[in-house]
Amino acid sequence: MTTAPNLAADTSPLGQDSDISIETMAMGVSYPIPRFIRGVARRDNPKPGSGAIIQKGQQLYVEALRGLDLAVETGTRLGVLGANGAGKSTLLRILTGIYPPTTGSVRVSGRIGSMLDINTGFDQNETGRDNIFLRGIFMGMSQEIIEERMDGICSFSGLGDYLDMPLFSYSSGMRARLSFAIATGFEVDIIIMDEWLSAGDASFREQAQRHMNDYVEKAGIVVLASHSEGMLKRVCNRGIVLDSGNLVFDGPIDDSIEFHVSRNKQV
Repeated sequence: MTTAPNLAADTSPLGQDSDISIETMAMGVSYPIPRFIRGVARRDNPKPGSGAIIQKGQQLYVEALRGLDLAVETGTRLGVLGANGAGKSTLLRILTGIYPPTTGSVRVSGRIGSMLDINTGFDQNETGRDNIFLRGIFMGMSQEIIEERMDGICSFSGLGDYLDMPLFSYSSGMRARLSFAIATGFEVDIIIMDEWLSAGDASFREQAQRHMNDYVEKAGIVVLASHSEGMLKRVCNRGIVLDSGNLVFDGPIDDSIEFHVSRNKQV
């Protein structure tokens, strides 16, 4: 039976680290290809980094993740490595509850703060201020906490009067600022990040970097998918390598990077 992540599973005060954890068991994710594409054959051995294309009856599927067993405990800063299409972003979206697993189970205990696509979780027709509230609810925060943090998030975003304008009027940089301010505006147990979000002009990025360092330091668990070896070494103490949806390595971050680099050279 598949168990979806519970974004508000841990209702205890922050700091009680024993309850903060991530666990997947035989977890798999496959996506149906909407239309049968003539000439696309079953590929159990796809090119490195891409998910396998399989056929069940008349339907084609892409297997983005296969039989993933993973246990992450408090204190872990987990780097997720792999070529484009290896399943990194899919894994992050599973952990944040955006996608349900197709097979197996996933259990996430702790409040989650995610920094993925800057548009994820936003309503384009609502104001920036309303989106702060909506995103806070999605993160499992109470109305009282959201109201308590609202002024600080608005101030840090630097968006001024635009916070009362609908999101479709924002530039991409303004959306990134709002997304960053919300993501780091609430205390969470688990941080899920796809690359390291950079937003706005140089002065804002410098301010955001300092804010992010403090944010990461306070979290119980960090999961970061990135192609930057330097970033992974600075942030992470453990790494996993994905290839064609399979977990092929799990170990200290330096060993994981070395395995990933050597594997790519063999291709």
